[in-house]
Amino acid sequence: MVELIDNEKKIIQMYVDGFMGNDIYKECNCSRNQVYPILKKHNIKTRKQLRYENLLSDSSIKNICESYKSGGNYGDIADKYHVEETRIKQILIGNGIKVKPRGKESIYTCNDNFFREETEGAAYWSGFIAADGYIRSNQYSKRLCIEISTKDIDHLYKFKDCLNATNPIFTRTRIGCNDRNKSFNSKDSKTCSISINSKRLCEDLCSIYNISERKTLTLNPPNLSNEQMIKWYIRGMTDGDGSISGNRIIWYGTKAICEWIREKIILFAGTNTESLVYTQGDKLFKFMLGGLKAKNSIDWLYVNSDEKCRLERKYDGAMNIVNGV
Repeated sequence: MVELIDNEKKIIQMYVDGFMGNDIYKECNCSRNQVYPILKKHNIKTRKQLRYENLLSDSSIKNICESYKSGGNYGDIADKYHVEETRIKQILIGNGIKVKPRGKESIYTCNDNFFREETEGAAYWSGFIAADGYIRSNQYSKRLCIEISTKDIDHLYKFKDCLNATNPIFTRTRIGCNDRNKSFNSKDSKTCSISINSKRLCEDLCSIYNISERKTLTLNPPNLSNEQMIKWYIRGMTDGDGSISGNRIIWYGTKAICEWIREKIILFAGTNTESLVYTQGDKLFKFMLGGLKAKNSIDWLYVNSDEKCRLERKYDGAMNIVNGV
């Protein structure tokens, strides 16, 4: 049996990323009786505990019913109140509201073909989703979700505009480590999110950009060959989960993704680097550049970029490096 002390961070990261118990037991070579004490040791609330804490007030139940009668759907209402979709359905039925068949209740629209078309915008947002988004599905639907810090909420509105999406953006406070941040001992965080029910969007992200469910440990490079598309995709990944500070730029991800980014930076940014892909654990890696190599790479990625497809906070940091600030 693997010594769990060496696996604690990995177990916790997989749990807060939504992996099921059996997946965690298999990947970390451990049992249920070993996982839950680790969660308790680090003050991580289990999903069952969170469900009990999400008891809804009478006013919330009334608002849920009104939202559904006004055309809302299970998924968006569940996201707003941070409960399971089945809980929303139970509330509706319990209040005598006839529920519509799954997949036919949404009033929101978007450009379902957005990722099918080879555009710079599609390349950028697929890179951002590869870093900071996720796909979830059930027998009725497939949903594309992005959840980021509220300090970057304007970026979600850019995403909505690019997809011509009418879906709402929700905000909430996530308690302790029960968020999607990389550190499992983080403080409470305020996040904003958008959830889009579109089978076509999700399937195109999977077939063209290799973005599937539970991608954290399995993500592979996209099927792109054009330099502009590759540049916009990498900029999306950088804005989503990269780090630009001081005179350094860092990318995080699977070994395949980090090695692919390194290869493209050498090919297109004129950066003749010997920098290696450093491990962040058994499955997660990082690729880092500093000094002139970081400046050359950032110049390729960000100079003359379209403000509609860049995170201004990261762009400002990038320009500081380019201008030697």
